[in-house]
Amino acid sequence: MNINKFFQKIMNNWKVKIICIVIALLIYVFHVIASLDHKNYIVPLEIKQNGNLIVCSDLTPYKFIKVSVRGKAEHLASISENDFKVYVDISSIVDEGEVELSVMVECAERLLEMDPLEISCKPDNIKLKLEQKIISYVPVKPSITGSPAYGYEMVVNKINPDSVGVIGPKSQVEKIESVTTSPVSINAAVKDVTQKVSLVNLNSFIKYEETSPYEVYVEIKSLNQIKRFTSVPVVVENLRSNLEVISEPYFIDLTLEGSVVDIEKLNLSQIKVFVDCAEIESEGEITLPVIVNYPFSTKLVTQSISSATIKLSLIEEEHEDTEPLAETDEINLKDAE
Repeated sequence: MNINKFFQKIMNNWKVKIICIVIALLIYVFHVIASLDHKNYIVPLEIKQNGNLIVCSDLTPYKFIKVSVRGKAEHLASISENDFKVYVDISSIVDEGEVELSVMVECAERLLEMDPLEISCKPDNIKLKLEQKIISYVPVKPSITGSPAYGYEMVVNKINPDSVGVIGPKSQVEKIESVTTSPVSINAAVKDVTQKVSLVNLNSFIKYEETSPYEVYVEIKSLNQIKRFTSVPVVVENLRSNLEVISEPYFIDLTLEGSVVDIEKLNLSQIKVFVDCAEIESEGEITLPVIVNYPFSTKLVTQSISSATIKLSLIEEEHEDTEPLAETDEINLKDAE
């Protein structure tokens, strides 16, 4: 009997009671929500594009996504941007054109144990333009800066590997004819330069196929210059003391070649032109080769004469003059005897 009365009391005005219960629950939920702390996190957006299409629209407005989290203060204190991964996935899309995609938020597993926790992001969907993805192989050109030292020049520059695969939207890839490297300085260089380099990429829609490291080789060579000397006297050397030259002196014109630095320093005092008479023992007319001595850093290009004919003569010995005795002196000498 008492049980029946209890149920009758419960069912009496049951609609009002249900409304009150719902209102109470809502008030509790609102109270809980109101008591939660709020924190925003800025997370970079990732594009998953493993299919045949690739994004070709400007991603600057969507480079970062704001992730909003509501939860207990002690929970929020342990959460960081690294606990979230924000992405859109276009891998399953097959048609080119503009699409609208939902932004997905993936959180670390430990966040699933936090209750209550409310996660949202802004914007929650984005519009992207998709295009066919292609790869094209183009030459790599070294970027050479500076100038070699004075008197030197760059002969050739090479890079290995000499090409790279460019991957990206078809409309962007087809515009690329070559790829440049990070700068290689040859400023004041006096010898060959070898340097590892990276490839320069100024197009955010493009990426390069991974290859072995790129290496640039620059050959540096000294510049050559020619210098001419005229009317250089030919010296007679190693002449015996009893011989003398009685012929006219010889003069020679010389042309020498060497690096700019060496040639500019070269002067006549560094050059010796002579004929060697070390083997000549007697007088007469003799033809001898003209010998030219010059610095090892240079090269003799031309000389106007290769031999010289000289006349040698014996030097007469000097004798003391003795006067003959006078006849009177001889007589006096006999008388003395």
